Amino acid sequence: MQLALIPPKGLYRWTSRGDLDMSLAHMVADEEYRRVYSGLSTKRFLMLDNGEAEGAQVSPERLMTVATTLGADEVVLPDVIGDGTATVDRVKKFLLNLQGPVDSFKFMAVAQGLSSVTVKRTIEAFAELEPITTIGIPRWLVNPDRYSIRIDIAGWIAEKYPERFQVHFLGTSVEWVREIYFAAKYQVPVRSVDTSMPFNYAIANCRLQNDNNYKIKRPSDYFDKSFYHVGETSTLRHNVDVMKRWARGE
Repeated sequence: MQLALIPPKGLYRWTSRGDLDMSLAHMVADEEYRRVYSGLSTKRFLMLDNGEAEGAQVSPERLMTVATTLGADEVVLPDVIGDGTATVDRVKKFLLNLQGPVDSFKFMAVAQGLSSVTVKRTIEAFAELEPITTIGIPRWLVNPDRYSIRIDIAGWIAEKYPERFQVHFLGTSVEWVREIYFAAKYQVPVRSVDTSMPFNYAIANCRLQNDNNYKIKRPSDYFDKSFYHVGETSTLRHNVDVMKRWARGE
C-alpha cells in the first residue's frame, strides 16, 4: 500500500517522505502550499482532493482549474458526506459538464453511504460511469461497531470489479489506528492511503506504537498555525517511519 502524507502548515515539504502525494484543492490559495505542490517531481503521482472532508469543498470549475495548475494525475470527484445518492448525482453532473479531454486525468469517486449496503450501491452506480477508475473509501465509515468496514468493502470491490477499480483509503481513523497495517498484512487490494496521523500524534507529543490506544484527532488550526518546530522532533520521524511500516504490513 502506498502512503500519501498530509502535512500541516510549516511542514508541507514532508509530503515527499511518502510514496505519492495528495493535495487539497482549497489549500492552493496558500502561497507556500501552492509553491511546494506545484514543484513536485513529475515522477510522483499526485492526487487532488475536493475538500469535502475538511468542510471546504471547492466548485467543480475551481477543482479542475487547480488540477491543471498543479498537474494532478487523479482528481477526487465532488461528494456529500454520508449521502451516496447525492454523491452519485454530483458526480454525474460533474462528468456531464466536464470540459476538455477526459484522458488528461484519472478520476476517483468517493463511496458514500450510511452502511455497507448503501456504500455498495453507490459503487455499483459508479461502475456505470466510464471515466471513474478509483474508488475512495472515507475514514468516517470506521466505527466501534464495525472497525473492518473499509477492509471488507475493499475486498468486495476486488471480487466484483477485479479489473475495473483501484481502491484508495481517504484518511485514517483514530477509531482503528492500525487499520492500514491489517489491510496490508492480509493483502487487501488497497492501492494507497492518505493520512495526517503521524503529524497529529507528533503535535500532541505522542509516539505511534502497535499498542497505542490514544485517539488524537487533527488540530483545528492544522493548516493555519505553523508547526515547523514539530519537524525537528524525533517523535515525528518515528511516527512517519511507523506509518510506512504499517502500510507495508510490517
